[in-house]
Amino acid sequence: MAFQVPLTRRDSVNGLLLAVPTEQVAQLPGVGSANTARPRYSKSGRFGTTVWTDKASGTVCICLVSLARNQHKRLRRALSPRSA
Repeated sequence: MAFQVPLTRRDSVNGLLLAVPTEQVAQLPGVGSANTARPRYSKSGRFGTTVWTDKASGTVCICLVSLARNQHKRLRRALSPRSA
């Protein structure tokens, strides 16, 4: 699934999210979220991925974003809970 997380009126983070049932994955990554999963970067330096197991939904999630303009860091900030 393609996603877009708005940051401001004119700016957003775009990426791809894949969710796979845990029983379909041979080696499960650690339990966590997009904010806690450790990013890995492609050899080309063009993409970053994070992978985690979501126990609540029984899925392994794979998130892919461009490394242009620090998209991964910007996405993490956008998804972090804000204090009221």
